[in-house]
Amino acid sequence: MIYKNNFFTKEWKQAYIERSISNRNQLRFGLFLALGSFAIYFVLQTLTQSVLYDAIPAFMLTSYFSTLYMYITFTYICMVVYFLSNYQHLTFAEINMNRWYVLVNMNFNSLSMILSKLVARVISIFFVYSIGFLATLVLTSFLKYPLIIDYMFSIYIAGFIDIVLIAIVTLTSSLFIKNRATAKYFVFILACLLLFVKISTGYLKIISDRSLMSNVLNLFDISKSPYMLYIAIIFVACILTSIFYAYNSAHKYNFPFYKKDFDFATDVEIVLSKGNTFISINKNSYIARIQKTVIDNILNAIIIIVITLLLSFNLLVLALSMSTPGNEVSIFGTIPYIFVSDTMKPKIMINDLVLFKKLAPSDNVNVNDIVLYTKNNVVGIERVKAIDKSAITVDIDYYAPNTKLDYFKDTINRTYISGIYTARNRWLGAIILFANTVFGRLLFLLVPAFLIFYYKPITNFFKNISQ
Repeated sequence: MIYKNNFFTKEWKQAYIERSISNRNQLRFGLFLALGSFAIYFVLQTLTQSVLYDAIPAFMLTSYFSTLYMYITFTYICMVVYFLSNYQHLTFAEINMNRWYVLVNMNFNSLSMILSKLVARVISIFFVYSIGFLATLVLTSFLKYPLIIDYMFSIYIAGFIDIVLIAIVTLTSSLFIKNRATAKYFVFILACLLLFVKISTGYLKIISDRSLMSNVLNLFDISKSPYMLYIAIIFVACILTSIFYAYNSAHKYNFPFYKKDFDFATDVEIVLSKGNTFISINKNSYIARIQKTVIDNILNAIIIIVITLLLSFNLLVLALSMSTPGNEVSIFGTIPYIFVSDTMKPKIMINDLVLFKKLAPSDNVNVNDIVLYTKNNVVGIERVKAIDKSAITVDIDYYAPNTKLDYFKDTINRTYISGIYTARNRWLGAIILFANTVFGRLLFLLVPAFLIFYYKPITNFFKNISQ
């Protein structure tokens, strides 16, 4: 570690090894967060006419609110990944590794070092987060959305508090959880748990509501959500615990915990039966071999599943794009169809993936069935209103305002009908809609190809991380 000036400078610059991460690099990180969140927002804007608009409206609006809401969500995820990847240096784990022991004996003030680490972590988060937030505002201004500043400060505060909370809790937990792998799992679970707490306390509804976010006091209104009260208690408890426990631990020499620092059983051997013979193997080598086999199997299984799903989905999208009126694709007796109208809502919404049972000539059609038919080389999806022998009257469910009633009513022959409605899936419809965008085509085609040709370096990379 580098302590050329003082402990606070080292923490601020995050100079853990023989290099210095300057303010310039933190500026780049902030800009990356803004650009990354903006890219995801643009992708979602291609899916506004899908189930996503109903499921996550806060991300889908054409306003500053959605771009900023996307930013605080994306930043939270990236910050969690950042804390996990740099856990050893960003937390008090270095105390358990005895990196403070010599400094304390060299008359470094341990309390000052603890406070410096806490303050520097919050300030560095503030710097990166603020840069990204301002960059997101600038990028959104090019979209010429109406500038409404009422909710901007509330969004800023909500996102900043969440990130600082993860940082403080991670710092505190590092004093008690000495195993780095366990600590990383703990941080990941904590990040997921925070979302559950937001939902259960009603806090998520507040921060995703533009009208409520127009008043920053709603964030701290306990009658609406006790979330901030819980956060305040956790903050105080973590800071006091960090100061007290880190101060005591810094003055003590911690017995080496990590295997690379101290290993007990380097000469222990175990005997394995192999056929009619017995072989002797080092215990650590045997454990490493088992771990390697398990990791290989898990990674290979995941890659195979991902490749299979993506290729299968590509085939489905290709089949739907190649279908023509009167020659719809049938998969095991089911005809999939992307509905691109709102004439059958609420039963079928625009861009839903609709499934029809393929009809045989002898199958019956009943009144109120929703049918897929082709007339004059035009595909129609309507509800059966009346049946007179082979003449079937069909009509849509939803007429837009100022549209003449029964305008779309039609009479078709039974032979025109190719399928009867059985089910719909809004989420698959949204995914197919995304797959037909430029970014979606690249993702669903290039990712499987990349995994097929580069699976070996990928598995080696993850195995190195696990080790």
